[in-house]
Amino acid sequence: MRAALLAQGLHPAAADTAVEAALAAAPQPAVYRMRQGVADAVTEMRRDLPRGVKTWEPYLQLYVDGLPDTCPCPCPACATGPCACPGGAADHREACAMPDDDRYTDCAERYPGIADLPVAEVTISEVNEAAWWAERRGLKRTVTRNVKREAKGRNLLHSDGRGAREQFIQASRWMFTWLARTKKVDDNPASDVKLPPRQEAAARSLTPEEFVEVHGVAVSTGQDPVLDGLVLRHLLIQGVRRGGLLDSTCEGLDVANCAIRYWDQKKRTWRWRPTTRTHLADLVTHAIVRGPRVAAPADASQEERRHGIPALSATSSVC
Repeated sequence: MRAALLAQGLHPAAADTAVEAALAAAPQPAVYRMRQGVADAVTEMRRDLPRGVKTWEPYLQLYVDGLPDTCPCPCPACATGPCACPGGAADHREACAMPDDDRYTDCAERYPGIADLPVAEVTISEVNEAAWWAERRGLKRTVTRNVKREAKGRNLLHSDGRGAREQFIQASRWMFTWLARTKKVDDNPASDVKLPPRQEAAARSLTPEEFVEVHGVAVSTGQDPVLDGLVLRHLLIQGVRRGGLLDSTCEGLDVANCAIRYWDQKKRTWRWRPTTRTHLADLVTHAIVRGPRVAAPADASQEERRHGIPALSATSSVC
């Protein structure tokens, strides 16, 4: 364009001015920013991973909304109410126990989010920063709960927010993978963010004495001691959730192979597990005694006419 203007005899300075004006007036391509990226990713997630929306959407929304009401201090004073230091480091209160070697040492710091940052410019640093704030928010929630639990004399929780950090990173990896698949970005900056090591489970098995005590209470109290005892023994033998037995149907009892079929809600598949013949016999007996019945014929015994005849079907519940 400049060459054409010079060929027409226009002064070079005037030609440069005309070129700059033309470029400024030309429509600029729309920039795809994180605000739109998160919204599109959540929409796609509702179609592709509907079971993950409830967990991952709030974490992805941190990129857009930030954490304007969350200070970085994890002390009880800042976790159970408004930040004790409204003026930040210049107005530090004695009630606030801000860690000295933390990532942030000023209570006035907040996470603003990156809603207006172009998606193509997001780096591992931005993902790491948001992941740190997600972890800190999780830690502050634990501190808040522990203050209430300590006041009631209950055991304290040991979560330190690393579970929230892991979920945030997993959600970010999925989102940027989808954005790369739709040609919105060239690579996945969250793929190089390391997942935090998981805490060792604090759960333990019951001692034989403790189990005998629990079993004794279950089979001697409650509205249905027989069923409570059956469920408790089932949990001991199978090591599954109580819903695994309560959702079982008669077609899931394999008497020939002495196995029970369960529906795995998370992986959405069926699983077979072996059991003892005594326990399987008790389950079958329970289904027959407690299951649906139909009226007995006229030539049936008095006991059958009084209680009816079992009418179990493949879909009848075991319990």
